[in-house]
Amino acid sequence: MSNHNLSAFDQLLKELLLSRQPSSVLHVGQASNALIASYCEKTGCELLHAANSHAVELTEKIPDFVLVSNCLEYESFENGQQLLATLRNFLIPTLLVTIAENTKRDWTLNKMLELGFKRLLKEPRGLTCYAYQLENYNPKRHWNTPENWANPEMFDKHRW
Repeated sequence: MSNHNLSAFDQLLKELLLSRQPSSVLHVGQASNALIASYCEKTGCELLHAANSHAVELTEKIPDFVLVSNCLEYESFENGQQLLATLRNFLIPTLLVTIAENTKRDWTLNKMLELGFKRLLKEPRGLTCYAYQLENYNPKRHWNTPENWANPEMFDKHRW
C-alpha cells in the first residue's frame, strides 16, 4: 500500500509502528486492522487481538504497542475508562486510541487529557486519535532535582 493512498490516521499508525518497532502489538476492537496485520506479518511481530474491554488479558506478556479502535464507542464510559487506565498502568510504551466523535459524546478532549492522553489527529470524517506515550508523558524537568531544592546541601542528611 503506497503512502499517498493512506488516510491521515493510517499514515500516523504506519509512522508510529515503523519508529517504535514493537515486538508485540495488541489491537482492542471489533474489526481487525489491515495495517497492523501487514506490519506484523512482515516483521514477525506478535499480534494479539481482543474484541472488547472484557477480552483484554495482560497477565503473561505486556505488549509494546496497543491500538484501541472501534471499541470505546460500544462500551459504557466507565468500562472504557477502566480499560484505558489499566492499559496505561501496565506501562505500555505506546497506547493509541481512536474514537469516532459522532457516536460517543462522553469521550471529550478534556476526558482524554485527564487520562494522560494527547490528541494527535482529528480527521474531518469525525475520527479523533489520541496517544499515551510513556517516554514523554512526564518529562524530566531540570528544576525538579535535589540540586535546585531549597537546601540541597541537606538532601539525604536529615529527616524530619
